[in-house]
Amino acid sequence: MKIYNSNLGAATRALRIILSLKKISIKTIDIDMASGENRNPDFLKINPAGVLPCLELDNGKVIGEVTAIAEYLDEIYPENLLSGSTPEERAETRMRMRQCDWFVILPLANSFRHGRGKKFFSGRINIYESLSEPSLELAKDGMEWINSHLNKNTYLCGLRLSYADIVFYAMIKFLLEATRFAIEGDFQYLSNYLEKLDQDEGFKKIK
Repeated sequence: MKIYNSNLGAATRALRIILSLKKISIKTIDIDMASGENRNPDFLKINPAGVLPCLELDNGKVIGEVTAIAEYLDEIYPENLLSGSTPEERAETRMRMRQCDWFVILPLANSFRHGRGKKFFSGRINIYESLSEPSLELAKDGMEWINSHLNKNTYLCGLRLSYADIVFYAMIKFLLEATRFAIEGDFQYLSNYLEKLDQDEGFKKIK
């Protein structure tokens, strides 16, 4: 197996944290996203979606999207499970990940792509500057929901650390910095949660 990685993306950082926590070593091939190497024809033959990270299996099958990779790795390396150890836990992990994606990550990413990040993304996606501000407002609504949830829970899945925490952490940390949006004060429980993960040895050693 081999992993196609980039040091530029948040999702690739999330996968590196997952590999570290699960104590898995897999051959890694670095792709230069800054230059658009992931959109070149040679890479698109590997992963037609052009996204990173992706995992190429020994039989040539390619799995894209960090959450799908996390679940696959739990299946073949059942130590230090990050999906959950029961059907109920696995369903809960997928539910929380989906909520984070739709409520926060997607709108916050759109706010950045069509706003401060439009120069980088121009030519890679269609840019609609009018999407930036309303997308940020939607992300704020989502962060309020997550903030309320974290008032009563240590992690997204209660007391259990899951890949949903890892992916959400990596994505929101990157996007908050990219959009220059500060959450301290208005989203105190979310802020405390991110600070706690900042101090976790398994997280802070992976940049």
